[in-house]
Amino acid sequence: MSISFNRITPSKEETTTILDFEGDITKLADAESFLYRILRAVPSAFTRISIMLFKFNYNSEVSDLNNSLRTLETACKELKTRGLLVKLLEAVLKAGNTIGSKFQTRFRREVDSSSHHQPSWISLARSGNNTLKLN
Repeated sequence: MSISFNRITPSKEETTTILDFEGDITKLADAESFLYRILRAVPSAFTRISIMLFKFNYNSEVSDLNNSLRTLETACKELKTRGLLVKLLEAVLKAGNTIGSKFQTRFRREVDSSSHHQPSWISLARSGNNTLKLN
C-alpha cells in the first residue's frame, strides 16, 4: 500500500507549483484541485499519511523481516554443517590457482623464448624509466 501511495505523493516542485497557484481553482483538473485543497488545509498531509501507513504496516514488516532472517540463518547453518560451502570455496580456489598457474607459465614461456620477437599480447618496449607497457 505504501509503494502505491508514494507514487501519487507530489514531489517538492509539484507541491510548490500547486501551492503557488493563484488562479481560478475551478479551472484546475480534479487531481490538481484535490491536491490544492489538501495541501492548503494540511501542508504536511502526505508526510502524515506516510507516517500513519508506516505505523500501520510496521508489525507485519518486522514479522516478514524476522522470517527472512530465520530462513537465512537456517541456510547458513545448513551450509556449515554439510560442508557444501567449504567444498564450493575449495573448488573456486583450485580453479583460480589453476588459471593463475597457466597464465604465469604462458607468460614466462613467451618472455623467455622471445629474445628477437615480441609476444602478441604484450609489448616489452622499454620506456625512459625502464617500465614494461602492456597492450
